Amino acid sequence: MNRSHRNTICVENAEVLAQATYPSEQFILRMFAPECAKRAVPGCFVHIRCDADIPMRRPLSIMRVNVDKGWIEVLYKIVGAGLLALSRIEPGDTLNILGPIGNGFALDSARPLTIMIGGGVGIPPLLFLGEHLHTHFQNTGTWGESPEFAGQPVAFFGSEIPFPFVLEDNARPLPGAPANATAAIKLMENWMIPSRLATTAGYPGMLRRVCNGPCEPMAGESRRRDARTGFDLRLRSRTDAQGRRHTGPGVRRPFAAMPRRIYGLRRRRMRGLRRRSANRKWSGDAPCLC
Repeated sequence: MNRSHRNTICVENAEVLAQATYPSEQFILRMFAPECAKRAVPGCFVHIRCDADIPMRRPLSIMRVNVDKGWIEVLYKIVGAGLLALSRIEPGDTLNILGPIGNGFALDSARPLTIMIGGGVGIPPLLFLGEHLHTHFQNTGTWGESPEFAGQPVAFFGSEIPFPFVLEDNARPLPGAPANATAAIKLMENWMIPSRLATTAGYPGMLRRVCNGPCEPMAGESRRRDARTGFDLRLRSRTDAQGRRHTGPGVRRPFAAMPRRIYGLRRRRMRGLRRRSANRKWSGDAPCLC
């Protein structure tokens, strides 16, 4: 029995080093937690006790880690009493944390192109992954765990509220991206990873949608969409060395390869989605962030 996961989670009293405030009640919290920082991998999260009077911990994804200095960072937005209490924490205070929890991301050399897509709470773990990939590239000259990872990663982030990061005009070209999609996260640019941002809030320099092929209710509109406002991310089918067919790097298995029970469940869910879509009115310019 593989017990490699044993003794990887710790309970730690973390000292608050800094808490930065951003628009729309967003916060980036930095804590001194050397044991957690040493064990964390991209995709993990921590359980934080926000207040002594609130026994239920709050799970937050780890966004950045500095093993040498022993700190971790998390991003959160005030939702409920627990995170409201956490927003009132000041530098020098102590928080009890449990982590890191989760298996993290697994890179597959058979799928060497890394495409990161996240919105809202899905952004922090991808920033952690981006920094991890850049560190690996600096040390080995490859973007993954083996020489097969020759392709440069690319990242797409979406948000309906202001991004809580320093933004700048992208310095790294991305073939197929509209020329006026100029906004990028500075951290990703510093890590040599091209990034593009998407929103329906009308922020300048951002895409309106990132679409992996036209979505069913919007198929006609997607084909007619203005090239200046959308980016079409289509992953071509391919067959690997074992004869298995994939729709693109890192995507799910085809239905035919799934167990019959799971396939039947997926099929029933898709029928329900189609019925709901048929009864829903779709506007011609509805955004699609897939």
